Amino acid sequence: MKKLDINDYALIASGVCVCCSKKDAEATFKKNGMAGDIYLCRVEDSKSDAHLFWVSVGQKFGFLPVFKEDTELKAPKKVTPITKTTMIYHLITSKLGVCYLFSKEAELIYRVLLLPDENMVSNFCAIQGLSPISISIVNIMKIQGNDYVTTCWAVDYENPNEVDEYGEPQGYTLYIPINFLDYAKMADLGLAECYYDPVKENDAFMVQGIVYRACKDESGWYLSKDLFANNKTAKKSKEKCKIIPLKRN
Repeated sequence: MKKLDINDYALIASGVCVCCSKKDAEATFKKNGMAGDIYLCRVEDSKSDAHLFWVSVGQKFGFLPVFKEDTELKAPKKVTPITKTTMIYHLITSKLGVCYLFSKEAELIYRVLLLPDENMVSNFCAIQGLSPISISIVNIMKIQGNDYVTTCWAVDYENPNEVDEYGEPQGYTLYIPINFLDYAKMADLGLAECYYDPVKENDAFMVQGIVYRACKDESGWYLSKDLFANNKTAKKSKEKCKIIPLKRN
């Protein structure tokens, strides 16, 4: 089945960016008399991975903060160019964050709404210093009432700085909602009140009114839109879709 395109799982981050594209940044620099080569750069020694600047390199050096919330920041002393498609995670609180993706091909910054495949899940873990041992997909269910909460990527990993009773690295499981908007729901509910039900290959589930299938190939798990189910849903009445899991085949 077909894998998701970037426009299926992310939106151009125009609402939070001063300039979300290299083209717009270049136009802004030119208005201020700073023509030159434009690079998206990460601030070195920054506590936040999301402190990014567009940098114009020419007769004059120009610095333009990427995010509107950073417009009061001073020009950084050291920056590192981002030369490939890169995921950027901006932690808002200790539990909640926003995930962005810089597409080198499109020279655009996107806000990620859901993680579409195992590779992006691994990248998301890497920027938080985690090395996955295994990745699967699970439905999170309430213990009381057996109600569906959300569908998550389940990432098994080890903490080398902690050992279990056998002297082996302590193992943990990180649950990442496929739909990033469900992070708040999970934080409010708490995993202690839930159990998980493994999702099998070709199982279907619904996220924000869209039906997806859990698929697998040599590169691992990935999501694919169920076009038949979505076409049936589109033909129904305008009743608002609930986020519930579909029955397995």
